[in-house]
Amino acid sequence: MNNLIKLTFFIVTIINLCQASPHISNATIKSDFNGDGVLDRCELKVADFKIHCYLLDADGNQTLSLDDEMPDGHHALSLEATESGFLIEGSSKSGVSNIYVIHQSGNWVVTQELSQLREWDIDSETYHCQQALAMPYSEYIDKQYDLMDATASRQGCDITYDVARPLTDIVSYLNPENPDGVTSRGDGDYTSGYSNISGQKRYIAYLEKYPMSADTVQQYTQMAVWLLGYELHNEAILVAANIVNYDANAAYGYFVLGRGYEALGDSAKANENYQRFVELAQSQGIDIPADIGKRLH
Repeated sequence: MNNLIKLTFFIVTIINLCQASPHISNATIKSDFNGDGVLDRCELKVADFKIHCYLLDADGNQTLSLDDEMPDGHHALSLEATESGFLIEGSSKSGVSNIYVIHQSGNWVVTQELSQLREWDIDSETYHCQQALAMPYSEYIDKQYDLMDATASRQGCDITYDVARPLTDIVSYLNPENPDGVTSRGDGDYTSGYSNISGQKRYIAYLEKYPMSADTVQQYTQMAVWLLGYELHNEAILVAANIVNYDANAAYGYFVLGRGYEALGDSAKANENYQRFVELAQSQGIDIPADIGKRLH
């Protein structure tokens, strides 16, 4: 349907149509969403806060219908036009009250001290914000995640995770050969699944849940190596630093640190860790990649 469901555009359109109304129980939009000269129709029903969209043919007959809920499964309790846009009060599936303020400028704000914005995150990622969290819209959900991460970080929001999976499952999910892992997306673009594996605090949560030990160090080593493959260098460095802090003779920990710092452009730290890796690799009978040997000589 070529981007018929663009939540941003729908809400902004509703704002423009209904700005003057003090309280709105339902709203209907008619607009040429697909550019064919025919007015398509969307209806906002406050009772369940779903946007019901109908694509019409040239004769005005309904050809397709889609329903779209508000972000993260929230349902509206009230919808009210304000000077800045719409004020929407709702409740999540867990019963937490949230208030969304939709601005005409294209930003949406969550004015709630506790806002759980990723209920479908594999580790239940939760943002805890002491101030309104405002960010621009994006029609692409993964881009919206990136914007949310950057905004939350910039505004000092805390991020927590509820780690329920065993460590073996966490590591297995990162395996690029795992048919049920992060690379299993049907479109073949595993980078768009990064929202479930990125974030340094996510790996801090793993380490807190499953501390580095003789039983876990090998799993964390494999984790760090796979993180390099996804170009999640900060996450890989964090895990590798914990590995070498636990075991100063963990050669692959230094290897990951070298690769990570090299990718981030810190040549001094890269060389320092590569040197330690080479020393340990020589004593442990580990093959040394040719590029590292050339780099140090």
